[in-house]
Amino acid sequence: MNPSDTKNPPGPIGDIDLGVMAQDQLGFLQKMVQEYGDITRHTVDGKPVTIVNDPDLVWEVLVSRREHYVKSGTPDEFMLVPLLGRGLLTTDGQEWGTQRALANPSFQHQNVVPFDDLMVAETDKTIDRWVAQMAPQRLDRDLTALTLTIVARSVLGSEVAIGDRFGEAVDDANRFMSHYNQANNANPSDKQSFINARSFIDQIVNLLIEVTKFDPTGREDLLARLVTARSPERPDGFSAEELRDQVVTILMAGHETTAKGLTWTLWLLCQHPEILDDARQEVDRVLQGAPPDASNLENLPLIRAIFNESLRLYPPVWIISRNATKADTLGGYDIPADSLVCISPWLLHRHPQHWTNPGEFNPQRFLTQEEPHPCAFLPFSAGPRKCIGQHFALLESVLVLARVLQRVDIALDPGHLVEAEALVTLRPRHGVLANLSPRSTP
Repeated sequence: MNPSDTKNPPGPIGDIDLGVMAQDQLGFLQKMVQEYGDITRHTVDGKPVTIVNDPDLVWEVLVSRREHYVKSGTPDEFMLVPLLGRGLLTTDGQEWGTQRALANPSFQHQNVVPFDDLMVAETDKTIDRWVAQMAPQRLDRDLTALTLTIVARSVLGSEVAIGDRFGEAVDDANRFMSHYNQANNANPSDKQSFINARSFIDQIVNLLIEVTKFDPTGREDLLARLVTARSPERPDGFSAEELRDQVVTILMAGHETTAKGLTWTLWLLCQHPEILDDARQEVDRVLQGAPPDASNLENLPLIRAIFNESLRLYPPVWIISRNATKADTLGGYDIPADSLVCISPWLLHRHPQHWTNPGEFNPQRFLTQEEPHPCAFLPFSAGPRKCIGQHFALLESVLVLARVLQRVDIALDPGHLVEAEALVTLRPRHGVLANLSPRSTP
């Protein structure tokens, strides 16, 4: 295309107030595409921000021309680096490629399947606590504690790191990152809590790394695999700092998104009792009262479809940002160098041209309809940077859901408001409150 044929994407005139936008980020995104179309432009502090909501153009950004659109210089980088360092989520180019090549084997399907017993055992502990309580429980908090325990034990291979203090440190770090900005205008007490939390997490992680490096033999945890990982480009494997960054990245990213996906799924099922009944019938028919394991995954297609449909409506990763390395064009529109390009799974998953009745909770669409455009459904992103933990997350989510539906009756607290809040992840603003009891009909 001739450069003279390009133009700026449509959008509002003048700067958008970041504080006002932050009060309802999802509403802002929806308003932009409704008023201006599938590629829009607004400015924040004088810097152009392009929102891309066309799956074909998203494919260009994330896959076919990904070298022009990087994570460096994005809000994701500014927000995540203080805790995660330079791991898989925050690096680019050759550095990222080398890290990914070293880490990939540890997350292949056959290497995460052995954790199925651990996932179910920890779920049973959570369920036992639920049914012992007489008062409503915060599903979101309990599922976060569950997924943190599962990923920490799977990665670290030790229960030393699992406990109230470790969970509190993770909560403090998450709270700080959720409200982090590049100007670092955080509340001093929150900032100090974050510093303390990072220090505590680092102490635990570094201790377990050193223990594992001393004798990694005979262990199946992911940390042992990362310690012994080698490649032709890196015959010595990860450095000590890289190991720390990878482990903390896996711990944080590996529990938060899965917990939110499970929370939204159970909330949606409680509002659709006919789908809940169908799911339980599938679980009962397949499992025959036995605990689920990895061999059951292919025989629980409705459970998998329900989780996919939940990820479609409430994607935990609701925004993906990239920085344009040079001037470019997308869909005939000008993309300035060093400008932000944003992709929102929240918008793409509701695109009326790619989803029938997009606002409806309908898991059958993942069983009967044609596969969507590869960039119309992005719960784990797309292209080479697709989430390395996808197999782990899907295994964990299906097993947890199957076990919960098998053992527990859930009734949402009718007076508790549930609404989506877009922070680091898409979470219920006030949590999800529910009464849980042993299932009345096994």
